[in-house]
Amino acid sequence: MVERSRQWLPLAVALALNVNACSKPEPVGLHAEATRAPSSAAASASPTPPTAPGKRTSYLLSVDTHECALAIAVNDVPLIEYDAASPHSVGEVIDPWIQSGTNSVTVQAGPQKAGATEPCAQVAVLAIPEGGDQANAPRVAEKTVASTGGQTRATLAFVTAKSACELWAEAKRFDWNAEGQRELTELAQKAHRLFSQKQIAPLAELTDYRARDTARCLGRTPESGVADQRSFFAAITGAPDFSAIPWSDAGLVLEVVGNGRLVWMHRNDGKLLLQNGAGGGMDLYAARIQGSWRIVR
Repeated sequence: MVERSRQWLPLAVALALNVNACSKPEPVGLHAEATRAPSSAAASASPTPPTAPGKRTSYLLSVDTHECALAIAVNDVPLIEYDAASPHSVGEVIDPWIQSGTNSVTVQAGPQKAGATEPCAQVAVLAIPEGGDQANAPRVAEKTVASTGGQTRATLAFVTAKSACELWAEAKRFDWNAEGQRELTELAQKAHRLFSQKQIAPLAELTDYRARDTARCLGRTPESGVADQRSFFAAITGAPDFSAIPWSDAGLVLEVVGNGRLVWMHRNDGKLLLQNGAGGGMDLYAARIQGSWRIVR
């Protein structure tokens, strides 16, 4: 049964999200579709309602499915995949994937289980102002996907103010060649080795950009992100019988996403890149920052 909401990282614990046991989607081919979004999308994108000076807006992806397969990417980064076996309802904070200006949510829906009486899915992006709540938050993009026996694709667009994330200003597009693939394979191997050996301090150093920038995206201090990430690493490696899922050269997948600015480092067997025996862990994303590869998500 496919039921993968790739809840991106443990730093969202600060927002009362339980994401310590992460899961992931399989590649669903949505990133290519996102880059082919029609040019009219920006013109029809919904602007985020203004917030009071000094206040920040958080973005929540709200998804309800009705016995319908569904895959979703935000700005060309696959985030969610469900099958049609049962209904699902999820709300996921997507701030670390939000860029300044126009953003896109690409939906691939269907097929739906035969005999279903409700629409395949409802997808919405909520703009939650600081101090506000989900129930009253405006919907800056939404789509109801009708019942279908095949597959339907749709792109939702919305406009945001300046993102607090530094990644999207610093990450550069890159030539995807053998050298880059070799360097990223070595980076993934190093991260896995440190995780397997429970070397928390060097693993935290290797993923320092990730911790600091994601905290910025969430409106928190970079230092709090570092502390939260270290706590997460300690928690998922802390069991007396801890063992990491073994490394597999053949299982590593390096997939270019994020409209050519990120590489998703994951496995081809449904497991997470860094995963303990209980299923807790994470995949990693790398970007080219100031001439070198950095783990950024």
